[in-house]
Amino acid sequence: MTTLSLIDYIKHCHDEECVKDQLAILTKGRREVPIEIDGLRFLIDVVASDEAFEVKYDAQPYDGIGQALIYGITGYRAWLIHVLDNYSRLFKNYIKLFRRLNLPFCVEVIDKRLGLSEETCPQ
Repeated sequence: MTTLSLIDYIKHCHDEECVKDQLAILTKGRREVPIEIDGLRFLIDVVASDEAFEVKYDAQPYDGIGQALIYGITGYRAWLIHVLDNYSRLFKNYIKLFRRLNLPFCVEVIDKRLGLSEETCPQ
């Protein structure tokens, strides 16, 4: 994922929908892609090539984990992207927590106010 580019694309965004739109433009991806698993239907926020992205804006750190887990079992390389604006003071806390969880997908946390980004992916 080209982090600096995503930060540049979302500077003007003030909600999750805008971030999803900009991510789709950046990755040349598609928005709201339906999938079905065991008779259950889900919508992936953005799909680009072999990657599926779940986007959260000023959300709790646990938000989006279930969706990213589901995307991963479909064969996509799953990403959970947390964009922090009002919660930017918690940037380091989010990173620390996601590293400790050792999740089976990539997580990127973006501090929109300071233009910082950090990601963690499974080894």
